[in-house]
Amino acid sequence: MDGIGEVLGFPDEGPVEDSDVLDELNRLRDNDFITRPVAVPMIAVPAPFDAAVLLERIQAQMHTWISVQLLDASFSSQLDRAFQSAISAYRLNQPQVGKKYIQTMRELIKKEHSDLGRDEENENGKVQEKNGDKISQSKLIDKLAARVLDFDLNYLMKRTGGNKDD
Repeated sequence: MDGIGEVLGFPDEGPVEDSDVLDELNRLRDNDFITRPVAVPMIAVPAPFDAAVLLERIQAQMHTWISVQLLDASFSSQLDRAFQSAISAYRLNQPQVGKKYIQTMRELIKKEHSDLGRDEENENGKVQEKNGDKISQSKLIDKLAARVLDFDLNYLMKRTGGNKDD
């Protein structure tokens, strides 16, 4: 993402061509950004639509989250079992069975973050209070990652005609 910012100017000719100051200034101008994790569309929807291929792409994207500590490997393996079953079901032309496994994955995610549909007033590892008791956030999946995964699975359910209540 780029934006139009201020133009750098000098009251005189500026630093000399072969100076260390110009080298450092150029390095700073080339690296004038801060990296932040963001939720952006990363998964290409297959054309023509194929639920099994889309599930494989969602699963592959989910696996990248383990290395950046957004997803615990043990929780990923729980989700992987349901992913593989759903993929097999769609490949065998059993969409109702596939939808049940997708629903199972969404329930696992919602067990970890029951407030996925609400605003993020208590997010990013902060401690929540419920009835005076303190409840710590899940360490198995980051809330943003959970929302992205739930969104992807919900999209697939809607696309295959199986999610009438969301």
